[in-house]
Amino acid sequence: MVKDSRKKKSQKAVKKPAGARKAQARRASKVDKPDIGAGVAVDKKWESPEYFQALIESAMEAIVVLDENGTLIYESPSFAHILGLTQEERLGESGFDFVHPDDVLAMAEIFNGLMKKPGSIVHTEVRGRHKDGSWRNLEAVGRNLINEPAVNGIVVNFRDITERKQAEAAVLEEGLFRATVLDGLRDGILVVDKDAAVTYVNNAFERMMGYKAEELVGKSALGLPTYGDPENLEKGAKLFEQVMKNGYAEPVEMDAVTKDGKVIP
Repeated sequence: MVKDSRKKKSQKAVKKPAGARKAQARRASKVDKPDIGAGVAVDKKWESPEYFQALIESAMEAIVVLDENGTLIYESPSFAHILGLTQEERLGESGFDFVHPDDVLAMAEIFNGLMKKPGSIVHTEVRGRHKDGSWRNLEAVGRNLINEPAVNGIVVNFRDITERKQAEAAVLEEGLFRATVLDGLRDGILVVDKDAAVTYVNNAFERMMGYKAEELVGKSALGLPTYGDPENLEKGAKLFEQVMKNGYAEPVEMDAVTKDGKVIP
């Protein structure tokens, strides 16, 4: 009996988004259009609900509508493309059911905050469960349209950013690995980018020269106080020029000056 009741509730609730689409189409027909003058026909697609339905169905982002209890009352076709679940499998269920357990509390707080402020908008990221059991990183925008009669719900647009998050994590992991290895070396190392700006200083360099990394990172390697005199600065500039031109440079001997003024041959 519970299962039948839920289906009826879902079928009845789905009518709201249909009304929303019609209302959206009516409003769209009233938006400012160019002054095309007499004798020129207006494109009737602006007045067609089917036109906007086609746009929704072809969108990369998914759209869902939740009622005041967080129950799914509408989902666009893109929901199935992103999380692999059809309308029949989701409508009438809680929108929190596919949220990662570690994210449920935060999402509940966001939802409650939206409910308290009609018309408010919030941006967030959340992990959603795919039908195959995997977790997808989603970027979502929620808007409270409870007071809009044509919608009467919380509208959430979301898209899959899993690949982007994986790429960011890979870059971070690689950076941490390099930093860990370089910080374990006994030789002082200073890394610069193609513009000669310092991007990294290892622990040994800090100990040798007396400068903290934050004092050097972001500054031009061609103007650091560690050179001591113009001759060493000129050597450093030529060294950088050779590396940028050839990809390498022959070893160069020069003195370095620590923060407390000590000269290191």
